[in-house]
Amino acid sequence: MSNKYILLISLLFCIHSLNAAILKGRIVDTKGEPLSFASIYIKGTTKGTTSNVEGYYSFELSTGSHTLICQYVGYEKMEFEINIKEGENSKNITLKTNEKSLKEVVVKSGENLALAVIKKTIKKRAYYNKQLDAFKVHAYIKGNFKLDEIPENLGLLSMLGGGDSKAETKDELEKSKGILMLSESVSEIYFKRPEKFKINVLSSRVSGNKNGYGFSEPIFINLYDNNVEIGSQLTPRGLLSPIAETAMLSYKYELLNVYVEDGKLINRIKVIPRRKFEPLFSGIIDIIENEWRLHSVDLVADKDHQLEVVDTVKIKQVFVPVQDLLMVKDQSFLIKLKLMGFGITGNFVNIFSDYQLNFDEKKTFNKYEKEYDEKALNRSINYWDTIRPIPLNAEEIADFIKKDSIEKAKPDTVAKHKNSFKSMVFRGFKNNAGEKNTITTTPLIGTNNFNWNTVEGFNYRYGISYRKKINDDQRLTSKLLMRYGLSNRQFNAKFSTNYFFGKTNKSQLSLSGGRYVFQYNNEAPVNELINTAYTLFYGSNYLKIYQAWFGNLKYQYRHISGFTLTNQLKYQSRNPLYNSNLFSFRKNNITFTENYPVEKLSGMEPAHNALIYQLSLSYQPGRKYIKYPDRIIATQSKYPTFKTSISYGIPALGSDVDYSKWFIEMNDDMRLNRWGTFNYRATIGGFLHNTKSYLADYTHFNGNQIILASPYMNSFQLSPYYLNSNTEPFYATLHAEHHFLGMITNKIPLFRRLKWYLVAATNTYYVNSNNNYVEASLGLENIGYKLLRFIRVDGVAGYTNFKNPVYGIRIGINSSVFQLGDVDQDE
Repeated sequence: MSNKYILLISLLFCIHSLNAAILKGRIVDTKGEPLSFASIYIKGTTKGTTSNVEGYYSFELSTGSHTLICQYVGYEKMEFEINIKEGENSKNITLKTNEKSLKEVVVKSGENLALAVIKKTIKKRAYYNKQLDAFKVHAYIKGNFKLDEIPENLGLLSMLGGGDSKAETKDELEKSKGILMLSESVSEIYFKRPEKFKINVLSSRVSGNKNGYGFSEPIFINLYDNNVEIGSQLTPRGLLSPIAETAMLSYKYELLNVYVEDGKLINRIKVIPRRKFEPLFSGIIDIIENEWRLHSVDLVADKDHQLEVVDTVKIKQVFVPVQDLLMVKDQSFLIKLKLMGFGITGNFVNIFSDYQLNFDEKKTFNKYEKEYDEKALNRSINYWDTIRPIPLNAEEIADFIKKDSIEKAKPDTVAKHKNSFKSMVFRGFKNNAGEKNTITTTPLIGTNNFNWNTVEGFNYRYGISYRKKINDDQRLTSKLLMRYGLSNRQFNAKFSTNYFFGKTNKSQLSLSGGRYVFQYNNEAPVNELINTAYTLFYGSNYLKIYQAWFGNLKYQYRHISGFTLTNQLKYQSRNPLYNSNLFSFRKNNITFTENYPVEKLSGMEPAHNALIYQLSLSYQPGRKYIKYPDRIIATQSKYPTFKTSISYGIPALGSDVDYSKWFIEMNDDMRLNRWGTFNYRATIGGFLHNTKSYLADYTHFNGNQIILASPYMNSFQLSPYYLNSNTEPFYATLHAEHHFLGMITNKIPLFRRLKWYLVAATNTYYVNSNNNYVEASLGLENIGYKLLRFIRVDGVAGYTNFKNPVYGIRIGINSSVFQLGDVDQDE
């Protein structure tokens, strides 16, 4: 750290100290150990501060006499008088544990005191949950992630690093240890029962990122709710509160001790989950005798109780009086994660002050869930030193100074990408031509480079892409993808370019063209890599392709309200392709067919042209918005998304097609808390008229005839690819699945130990009494390890026209980890 920056910070702090009264010190226990995130505040208010990780505190207050209160979960609350003078005042505080021997408590024979307290608290839960109708509060939020550990075995990481030696890789990782991300923010938060919520962000700061918004929204942990949410990624089902209506069926309770505070008896109760692998807390809750409400909370959620992604989350809450209520003053989270030898720790603290139970609701709540002040990112160091209620520790100060200095000194520097030979072969080439221009290539050797099919035989693909960032609201991307078939000696290439623009309402203008190969179902249900394996080892050629010169012009407009309009004009000059190589390692029971869907066509279609116009609309009602200083973005809605589309085959400019078709869709992902999640997608559609069309223009139901699952909410796992394609005036489809997220498998010892979850699904389409299909599946998901739990296995039964059952197994891979769809088939 540069001495001049330390001197500058010190001078600014000293100048500020001369003009204000500041109380600072350290909070420790009787052994001298620091008490992290202990609360100290002025009696009768919520104005105060919280100690940092090292126990130090500092806050500004007026001169004169004050009564201060210092409290920490598990320790006696300390109240003391102090006379504050101008300038700097010091006060170190030692807190004693609030233990009192249970022998001093009168116990009736055979009575479980903890259970008696919990029963009374549960009876009062609903009352306290509804007692608060609305509030406004000032919030300071600070959070950081730190890399604490690196793996000992760096063989795989070294290989992925593009040829760097293990020593070089380890040295780079050692330098990366410490704070990965650090942010702080100050906000005003408004709440009105039942669901109105608003955040006004007054200031936000991210270490080393002057344009970063960081963490500005606290996680409100309300144990008076039956089901406690701490983030859908961490706990998809939520966690059962220790004082929920049914809590005694899931928890055991033990009275650890009692203590007196402000003349009130406080019961310290240990919360013990009855079973592993259920979404439950463990830890301690303090409950006030006779009032039967929470005094403070010290709980843990861990991976043994259905915590996902991370290993543990420790939660502490301290309540203070606000009129007749007890409100959370301080809330802290300690997050631990260890993955592949990397140890990461997250520390987050929320400090709430200046509660107001009455405010102008009409002027507060509007379409914006969150609004950032115009100066939110432009606050001075002096501002932060003045307003920050919890001191930065030495590591945090150093991180802000170092990363902010690097950003100011080299604003246009972009990290260099190492293009070693190994990197170019297995990862591709990347060149940052300045801050706003990037050129990349696909790997020379990769899973998408080499394929085999009966038309092209061995075929090789290679791509080059270019990205130009014009400004924060405009960017240009271009891509050239080339493909050569060794057996049919055909070279194909396509070029696409996309221009994205718009600040709040986004637009995209796309142009593409060239000569390429397309599946007869342009949604490309057959993955080419998997088809390669089936062709070479099983003698089955599911991939059916034609060649086309094409052009595609698309304009898409996305309004912030959730409304999206897409116009698309497509032209294809389609030509049939014939098998040229029927090689297979399998010599018997080969089932190769001609290169057209033989289940639908009796012969190859002739060459023809198709000019198609498509208009699509989608809308999701009920959206809320975040207003940044320079733009507005939409957040997710709890309502379904609706889509509609109409397509015209235009008999003009040499086009041979003449038809029109439509569809309407509704889809939604529904969170059901402890019951899991339910997803569905329903469509209806058909042909309005059909004077002339070809197979590529038909209505297709995405089928699947391989063991790997196709996209779950847009395909049929056992249905043939083209057997039921049609031009009928009406059809209906439904895809639905329920993810139980451990609700059932947690009762089965083996599955709950493995954290495998049950999933049930159905897929169906109906055209008429002679063309319909339904399938049902039951499977297990979340198979894998920690963050890599992306495997799903289903047993499926399918019925065509409600007879002729077929059965199969499908293995699914999360699309965010491994994309099964053919990324080339985007025209």
